[in-house]
Parts: sequence; C-alpha cells; structure tokens
Amino acid sequence: PRGHRGAFAAACALLLFATAWTPFRHNIRFDYHDAMLFHPDRVQAHADATALAARLEGLDRYRFLMADSVDNAHLLTHAWTLHGFRSIHGGIGPTEYAKYMLLSQANPMVAALYGVRWSIWPDADARAGDQALRPGLVLRTHGEALPRLFFLSGGLHVVADPVEHLRQRGDASPLRAAVRKGHLPAGVDPTALAGPGRLGGAVKLRRNGRTRLEAGIEAEGPGLLILNEDPAARWRATLDGRPTPMFRVNGYQTALYIPAAGPHEVRIERPGRLFGGS
Repeated sequence: PRGHRGAFAAACALLLFATAWTPFRHNIRFDYHDAMLFHPDRVQAHADATALAARLEGLDRYRFLMADSVDNAHLLTHAWTLHGFRSIHGGIGPTEYAKYMLLSQANPMVAALYGVRWSIWPDADARAGDQALRPGLVLRTHGEALPRLFFLSGGLHVVADPVEHLRQRGDASPLRAAVRKGHLPAGVDPTALAGPGRLGGAVKLRRNGRTRLEAGIEAEGPGLLILNEDPAARWRATLDGRPTPMFRVNGYQTALYIPAAGPHEVRIERPGRLFGGS
C-alpha cells in the first residue's frame, strides 16, 4: 500500500538523520573542544607538521613517534600523517595484539629497527640535544634509525617468537633479522647469515613510492634486503628481473634474500588501490 511505502521512506530518512546527527550531538553535549574537527590542538598540530616537514629530509624513508606523554598524542599523530609523516603506529588493527605490544611502547632497539628517526616530546621530558619545536614541545632526532629499505649482512636469528625476541632486547643492536624457521624460503642457509649484523651493502633508491620501490644494490656478500613494511600488504619482488620470494622478519617487516656479492637490481611492489598507486 502507498501509505506503508511513505511510512517506510519517512523511517529511513529519520534513521539517516539520527545517524548523522548523533556524533555531533554527543560532542556538543560532552564538550565542544573534544570534537575532533574543532579541537584547538589539532589545528596547532597541522601548523607544527607543516613547518617541520619543510625542514626535514627523508619523510618517505623514516618514521616518527609522538610520545604518549604529549597531550592528545593519538589525535596529533593522525594530524601529522596527513602531512607526509609516517608513524610507527600506523596499521595496527584491533585484533593485532602482538603488533600492538611490539610497537605501541617500542623499546629503543625496536624504534631504531622500525625507522623512528624523530620523536616529539613535551618540554618536561626534554634532553640535551633536543630542539625546541614550539613552546611546550621538543623534537628529538635518532641517528641510529634504519631506513625504509636497507641491506643486512649477518644478524639472522632463528627464533620461536620474533616479537618476544625483540621486546626482550631493548638495548641491543637493531641490525638483526629475527625470523621463524618456517618462514625462511628454501635455499636460505641461516648459518651463513648468522653472526653480528651490519649494513653490508649500498642501497640506491630510484623509486620510493607507497606501493612500488626500485633500487640498485651493491652487496658485499650474501645478505637480506629488508623492507620496513608489513608483509600483510602482500609485497612481491623481482631480483635482477626474476621473481624472488619475500618473507616475514622481525615480526612485521618483509625481506628478500640476496645470494651473492655484486650489483643487483630489485623491484618491490604490492597491489595498489582501485585507481592505482605510486
């Protein structure tokens, strides 16, 4: 009946209105300044990030960390990522408890391994060498941070639980690759890659996009080329024009095996968005 159709349409319209209005009504009732869109700290964060992005080099190769002691740290982290900064907390879903435990309170070794080049702290936590960002905040630079793509000679540790291995070694060298034995591709001899880790080759990035990387590698010997990106993104690679397997290391990084010394060409990519990636 026509009357029933009209009532159904009116009910749908009311439901849509309530869905759109409820979040705003909640914020008005709770506190105007707690609404994310109008939070004054968010406006200031955009200004801070814009100014700092113009000064820093390597935003596409390193990450940053907003210290938990900064007021509204999670809100400000989101604002900074809109200006090209890459956060160590990016991509942690509600079911990824191990990843959360590893990265949410990263120890110094994990922070360096995952590329935290810069961290933001309140004045009260300032240390010698920190730079004033603005009244209330300081910028700390971490020279030991490893880039998005690096070549590792040695440093391979075959362990039962890579996440726990990293969490328990807060002051150890970040030049390591902790891996489960079952994740190693066929043909990779773990004993040949054992021993102290070091940067054993030059990596020249020719393309460093979100979904595709192209690089020339000058390897001093066999080693691992480690991409500081989560393997859940389904990264795939070619080595000197031939497909080569990528595997999980250090919990949430991706690696491929370089079997010999000398120059190599590597292309790494993952499926892009619906309308293409970069």
